[in-house]
Amino acid sequence: MAPHRKPKDSWGQTYGYTDLDGNFRKGTLLTKKDEIRGYFKNPHHSHHDFRDFFGALGVLEGSPGYGSQNGDYKGIYQMDKEYLDYMDFFNTYGKALGVRKMDDFLKNPIAQEAARLLSMMGTPGTCHPSTRIG
Repeated sequence: MAPHRKPKDSWGQTYGYTDLDGNFRKGTLLTKKDEIRGYFKNPHHSHHDFRDFFGALGVLEGSPGYGSQNGDYKGIYQMDKEYLDYMDFFNTYGKALGVRKMDDFLKNPIAQEAARLLSMMGTPGTCHPSTRIG
C-alpha cells in the first residue's frame, strides 16, 4: 500500500482530497460538519439551546478556539476590527469588559461571546458597511 499523501493546498485541507490509493480523505471543514451533525442527531442530546448553537457556530467558523487568528479575523467566531467598530463594541460593551483593541479581544472569551450575541441580535442603525449597495 502506498503512503497516504497529505493535502498540499488549503482547498484539500478544508474540504478534502484524494490520497495516492484513490481514497477520499475529508478535510477539516467536512470533518467538523460531521461532528456537529453527529452531535445533534445523538438521542442523548435531545435538548438543545443557544449554547449548542454557538458551539457549533464556533466550530463551523473554522477556528479551533478563542485564540484563533486568520489574517484580520480573530477569535472563535472570526470577527474583524471593522465589524467590531461598526457595532461600536470597543466603546460600549468591550470597554465594560476591559477590551479596547483587537489584542484584548483575542484574549477575552467573554468579550468574544458578547460580540457574537450582539451581532446575532442585530445592531441599531444602518446595515453593515460590507453589505451596502452603491
